[in-house]
Amino acid sequence: MDLSTIIDHLDNFVTTWKGWGAVVEGLKGIFGLDKGDFTGVSSAVKGLSSVSSKS
Repeated sequence: MDLSTIIDHLDNFVTTWKGWGAVVEGLKGIFGLDKGDFTGVSSAVKGLSSVSSKS
């Protein structure tokens, strides 16, 4: 394994963890909603279900 391959793997590792951090922050935002404000969650679920049914 040469040095450039090791650097590529480390860069991919950092990018992956940054991506997972964004996912976790998004989930925290969704679950942090007030109990009366589920409009956004409802719309997101409807959007996802329509996308998956088209496949």
